Amino acid sequence: MIGLSIYIIILITTIILHYALYTWTNNLKKLGCKCSSGTIRDVINMLALIFLLLIPYRIVNYNDKYFSAFFYGFIGIITITYFILVIYYINKLNTEACECSSNWKKDYSFITTIIFSSLILFILIQKLILFSTLDNK
Repeated sequence: MIGLSIYIIILITTIILHYALYTWTNNLKKLGCKCSSGTIRDVINMLALIFLLLIPYRIVNYNDKYFSAFFYGFIGIITITYFILVIYYINKLNTEACECSSNWKKDYSFITTIIFSSLILFILIQKLILFSTLDNK
């Protein structure tokens, strides 16, 4: 029961993250915010939309072994790249003091991405420790 609750909380947080990034980058483009323009904004916009579209597919096909086996590593690499781009882009906007990009979506995306990146790093470290202890036995 607790596992399902945690899954639902992470799922809702993830949906809000991708939706916030997608709408925020679209609004920056519509506003013509010069300090936010660039290919990184467009890549983040595209990846946010792709991840938004993948969420319902992953929910419906949770036990699909083909999806899990084939796309798990690929999506993992893209997710890590996506999080790095989001952190870099928002940090760049904060450094440049880009006023037209100020929005709650930017702050939410920055904080959530850092939290998710920390969780991914923690899980990777745990897997490395687990595999190293299994190899030593």
